[in-house]
Amino acid sequence: MALSIPSEDHGLAPPSISLATARRLRFGLVVGLVCANLLALVLSGDLLYRSRQHAEQRAETQTQNIASALDQAVSSDIEKVDLSLHAVADELERQLADKGMNEIAMQAFLLRLEQRLPQVEAVRVARADGLVVLGRGLNKAERNSWSDRSYFVALRDHPETGLHISKPLVGRVSRQYIIAFARRYNYPDGRFAGVVAAPIAISHFSQILSQFNLGPNGSLILRDADVGLITRVPAIADKAVGQVGNSAVSKEFRQQLQSGARTATYFTAAGADGLERLSTYRYLQQAPMLVVVSAAQRDYLVGWNLEVYRSVVMAGSFLLVSLLMGVFLLRALQQTEKHQRLLEAQLAKISILQSLLQEQAIRDPLTGLFNRRYLDETLARDLSRARREGHTLALTLLDLDGFKRINDTYGHIAGDQVLKTLSAQLNKGARQTDTICRFGGEEFLIVLPKMSLEQARQKVDAWRLEFAQTSILFGDASFHVTFSAGIAVFPQHGVDSGALVACADTALYRAKQTGRNRVLSCEAQIQAVA
Repeated sequence: MALSIPSEDHGLAPPSISLATARRLRFGLVVGLVCANLLALVLSGDLLYRSRQHAEQRAETQTQNIASALDQAVSSDIEKVDLSLHAVADELERQLADKGMNEIAMQAFLLRLEQRLPQVEAVRVARADGLVVLGRGLNKAERNSWSDRSYFVALRDHPETGLHISKPLVGRVSRQYIIAFARRYNYPDGRFAGVVAAPIAISHFSQILSQFNLGPNGSLILRDADVGLITRVPAIADKAVGQVGNSAVSKEFRQQLQSGARTATYFTAAGADGLERLSTYRYLQQAPMLVVVSAAQRDYLVGWNLEVYRSVVMAGSFLLVSLLMGVFLLRALQQTEKHQRLLEAQLAKISILQSLLQEQAIRDPLTGLFNRRYLDETLARDLSRARREGHTLALTLLDLDGFKRINDTYGHIAGDQVLKTLSAQLNKGARQTDTICRFGGEEFLIVLPKMSLEQARQKVDAWRLEFAQTSILFGDASFHVTFSAGIAVFPQHGVDSGALVACADTALYRAKQTGRNRVLSCEAQIQAVA
């Protein structure tokens, strides 16, 4: 909104002012200072609120992405182990159907498999009575038996069971916490012949979790289907909640689990270590386990806390400066000449602010391009000039391809970087007479006076090629983005702004439907001016 400047008819205050006028001026000045500081406080609070939301959204995206990556990593290991167990069971059944188990050949077979499975502690085989007979590190004199193990009993009593994954237990051969992955193998007549198992040490899962960084106070947890703890990074072995098998979790976590959702993000006011956390849990695809990825609020709000400090300092400085200015102006009221000079200086500042506000009213704050409000004014003016002078005018509507995927994958800051990069390239290649506007979201509208359809197509296609070849750098990531565009030309495709925009939008829609990353023109559809 433009500021109004007093006209010459009203004039400035006379050199000599009455006491009543001075009091009114003082009252008005005090009210103005109070309102200005309240406005500054409200604006600062709004900006800080939005900034905090943005920080929380980034943390939420980060925890979700890491949970998904952990699911893929752990599920991939389990899938490889299951395929190997299938192979061992098939080989055992083949030997049993032939001349019986060949322990030497099977031992060599197991060793070859283990070389391809570094995550596995060993692949071992037990007979139908539970006695472990094959496997690296096995001392047959100790006569280790799995007959009392839950996975052995389940596979023995339930032939239809496929891969069985145990809860954490201490291996009787390895003497460390493991998770056993086991399958049943049978005699040729279908009778239970035994179990083949491939235990993975819990330390292996800890190594997978430790590959991800969630800040100095972040935590990554792997739990079984009953939320019993498998491993946690960083470990808190000195607390009960950090012990293997412990199922103590926050009430927020339990509420999310009770909803039945496979994955969810939630906030916990006090985690196991007493920290406020934003967490994402996710059930694994290949196992009855779930991962919990938690970002500590004190970590992901570090930047925001600094912003709060800066805002407080700036607000205090603004208050101090405004108070000093008010005192100065109040004293200046006692001197006619100083009052006149100060009033003129204030009017000059208002004029500058008016120009700045007028500029801000027609500019998009992110890209610096003109906004839709400015487009409504300038497009009508350009069409009137083209109609009067008898020349063409091209209108291009372009839209980024797959922009939502960029935001979902890299976050909204990366999306903003894409918009800024495209805006800079459009500005660089535009003429002084061209008008480039951000039409909304990831859409841009460009007005190209005195340009034919073919010229406009070449111009926009050059922009398209340049942008498609531009690498967008965001953190450690680098990616490419394309756009699709539709072109309409006055008077060939329409004679008013509504018809041209609709025509260009139709062409843009066809460009999207026919493969994206292309420039199409509109079909002729001249409409009469009302």
